[in-house]
Amino acid sequence: MRWWPSGAVAVAGMCVTLVAGTCAAAHGSGGWEAARQVPGVRIQGEFTVYTAPAYLGVSCPAPQDCTVAYMPPASTSSAPVFSVTMRDGTWGAPRRIPGLRAEPSGPLELACSSAGDCTVAATAPHGLGTEVMVATLAHGTWSQARPVPGLAALRAAYSSRLSALACGRTGWCALAGQYQPPVPHAGVQPFVASEHDGSWGTARPVPGLAALTGSWAADVAVISCDPLRTCTAAGYYRDHRVRDNQPYTVTDRAGRWGAARPIAGTESDGPSYITALSCTSPGDCTAAGSSFAPTLPRMFAVTETAGAWQRAAPLRGKITLSYPADTQGITALTCTAPGQCTAVGAYGSSANSTDGAPVVAVPFAAAQAHGTWSAIRAIRGLPADAVALVTSVSCATAGNCAAGGYWFTNPNGDEHTLGNNHAFLVTQTHGTWGRAQPVPGLAALGSWDSKVDAISCQPLRGCISIGDYFAHGHRLFTTSRG
Repeated sequence: MRWWPSGAVAVAGMCVTLVAGTCAAAHGSGGWEAARQVPGVRIQGEFTVYTAPAYLGVSCPAPQDCTVAYMPPASTSSAPVFSVTMRDGTWGAPRRIPGLRAEPSGPLELACSSAGDCTVAATAPHGLGTEVMVATLAHGTWSQARPVPGLAALRAAYSSRLSALACGRTGWCALAGQYQPPVPHAGVQPFVASEHDGSWGTARPVPGLAALTGSWAADVAVISCDPLRTCTAAGYYRDHRVRDNQPYTVTDRAGRWGAARPIAGTESDGPSYITALSCTSPGDCTAAGSSFAPTLPRMFAVTETAGAWQRAAPLRGKITLSYPADTQGITALTCTAPGQCTAVGAYGSSANSTDGAPVVAVPFAAAQAHGTWSAIRAIRGLPADAVALVTSVSCATAGNCAAGGYWFTNPNGDEHTLGNNHAFLVTQTHGTWGRAQPVPGLAALGSWDSKVDAISCQPLRGCISIGDYFAHGHRLFTTSRG
């Protein structure tokens, strides 16, 4: 069963002072200051589990500079997209992004390469279908949203949807998604598009994928860009030799996409999917995901070094649960340098569940040092019967990281009787993870349902986290740690 968060939000951030004063930490909070409401913002929200919110995009590229793109509450199937920006620690007023509407099924993706310079992308309604649209924030001003060039020619009268967006530097971004070809009974196909020096190129099918999978359906799930104008996307294709879905990667170098390359090493493990990807420099990336063998799912990691992908290798380690483990997933991954990465996820069980939903899930972390992965290690501090999911992780330096997510209870194994979501944060110092802590200050805000959506850290500047909570409507909170 696949139940890890999708549409994960990525940021780069630091400790910031959101109001006059210092980054004061709440007692027993692990150094995190009390959560504060982002003023003037109400977001469209759903009491969902197993998935990250599709209605929110966050990016913090520089000290005390963050931008959030969000969908406000709406009574229709789509909503206009707004943004709010924090400059020098102070939040500005919300404003609408011209011409951009989005569907709640999303995702809504945002990437900022510098303060006041961002790109947003969303799946927007178009006739009887949908289309992917983008808009650019340049020097603090949003452009008019426009369809990605070339998608109309790919999808004819059908639809396209967004999967992922990343930017390595201002004017150099890439996005990926799916489109429905104008061919009867054809499965959805993945596409990629890249921005070169501020101009979007034409969307195209993933090069070389047709030779791997023929006309069978395929997908693209994640994308990552390094600062030197190289972007890599990853997804899955149907491998006819093993009759299962298998992972692949495809890379854009300075605006030119290469051919899709299969990832070796998972052919005998059942359907396999890459769920997280991080690239630090051209030809140096790390990906992680899960394979779903009939007996027990397992997680894997794979590294690209100097442009060559190695074989995928299973992540080591097990976590003792009160039920037999049958569900594992990597939910977030970050790298500070080639071969220096941190992955987080959940290790759980759906035993006795009436609908396959997990009844317990323990968050975990694993570290890659000099290209070698450690065994997974449980993150403790949450209730023993919690179903916990980590939505975001960021590291200031190797071994000094922070992660966040949410937990709920599901004692009956029935998704219709779940408990409320509770946001949590956890910090790693000098290679050792502390205990997970509730986000301090949320009770004072009146919250009774909350999630951490994004977290980010920078050297010598601490960390910042942004999440959503419900208190007379869905709202945003932020907290920081020095």
